[in-house]
Amino acid sequence: MDGRDYFEVREKAPSIVDAVRRGEGPALVHATVTRPYSHSSADTQSKYRPARELEDEVWHDPIAVMERSLLEVHALSQDQLAALREEARVLVAEAAKVALTAPRPDPASITDHVLDLPRVSAEESDEEGAAGPAAAASGNQEAGGADAGRAPAGTGAVSQASPGSRVVLGEAVRLGLHEAMARDMRVRVFGQDVADAPPELLDSLEGKGGVFGTTFGLQRAFGSDRCYNAPLAEANIVGRAIGQAIRGLRPVAEIQFFDYIWTAMQQIKSEAATIRWRSAGMWACPMVLRVPIGGYLQGGAIWHSQSGVSIFGNVPGLVIVMPSRAVDAVGLLRTAFSAEDPVLFLEHKHLLRQRYTEGAFPREGFRTPFGKGRTVSTGRDLTIVTYGATLQRSLIAAGKTGASVEVIDLRSLVPWDKELVAASVARTGRLLVVSEDHLTCGFGAEVAAWVSEHCFQDLDAPVSQVASSDTCVPYEPTLERAALPQVEGIEAACMRLLAF
Repeated sequence: MDGRDYFEVREKAPSIVDAVRRGEGPALVHATVTRPYSHSSADTQSKYRPARELEDEVWHDPIAVMERSLLEVHALSQDQLAALREEARVLVAEAAKVALTAPRPDPASITDHVLDLPRVSAEESDEEGAAGPAAAASGNQEAGGADAGRAPAGTGAVSQASPGSRVVLGEAVRLGLHEAMARDMRVRVFGQDVADAPPELLDSLEGKGGVFGTTFGLQRAFGSDRCYNAPLAEANIVGRAIGQAIRGLRPVAEIQFFDYIWTAMQQIKSEAATIRWRSAGMWACPMVLRVPIGGYLQGGAIWHSQSGVSIFGNVPGLVIVMPSRAVDAVGLLRTAFSAEDPVLFLEHKHLLRQRYTEGAFPREGFRTPFGKGRTVSTGRDLTIVTYGATLQRSLIAAGKTGASVEVIDLRSLVPWDKELVAASVARTGRLLVVSEDHLTCGFGAEVAAWVSEHCFQDLDAPVSQVASSDTCVPYEPTLERAALPQVEGIEAACMRLLAF
């Protein structure tokens, strides 16, 4: 169709839109449009477009086309059209005057409307009253292997958890999603393989519910309109979530593996994370983007084992969390559902079925605040700051040193708890940052740099790091082990710092 002709578009478009809405399938509209002016003030299109083409653009200016159409059917006279043009000119001129005479914005306002973090009261986040003590961080850090993240047989038999019932991290996520969907009709869960089965086969098949079983049973419990599979296209998944969020829903989109998130980067960085800031707080994008991440499962290799957290840490307007235990998985999920900004909810694959992540399912109302870390073990000689799967390895390494080592689990990466880390460093005088991110430009480097700048007078030794090598994660188990932080490497780094 001729997209320059208002009346032609009004004549042809409704039937196309109606056909799509009736479910007859997608439609492709090939509409001719115009660009009568140069692309920008720095562009002169006469340098690369012939004069006859530019003359045709002027003749087919949509406003000019409409004027001629209105004159032909005697809907308006030439004088009336001239009056309309003058009215528009005056309106624009007056608006320009208002804009030009308005005061310049305060430079301090550039940080307004980046994020609006949910407020979590001390009562809501009370660890003692969560639902009973969380499981002690102990056990074999190598437990699991390639099948550690898979849902055990029977997962999903229990749809709702009773406060106090013991669950591991993956099951905590599943139950937390069930809880949110039961509480709020706006919640939609979608992504690759998140549904159990095609609706017509639900009664005859066990169902899948995600690669790791974290969405098992949600489709059965809440229907295929609220838990469904999306196309194998990450940009489509995130773009759909943004649209739902802006329209008032509470989308929970899943990218099946962190390693495939890059095709959605434009949607995450340029769209979702900027909506609040570029609308001066008028609009928001309350979505939860769930992403299985990390290595230590062996055989995942380059497409299933990476941990590029720092890349997303460089995206203003995006909250990033990574729980390392069941209690925080539920607490952070609940806080994410109360947030009005996009939350990147990272679920470490190695931790999903590990027994040392087990904890009591939290009581109603318990939430884990964004930007607040947790002191897992107290000490006076050295501080280890870590998160995710390297927490357990750090705890075991700390126990092997014979020293008094304080271990902090950040659990929230953007924002991260600078106050907690600074207070710990002030007591111990030494800091080791352990991260599964790369050593160069990884998230651990951000923590190390901040402490070096802001806590210099409290340090008795240089800030040190243990991180993944600056390579991709290899396929062969021996090489994978060499690429990722291990207990012996963390222990050795501790001993060097303690001896400094």
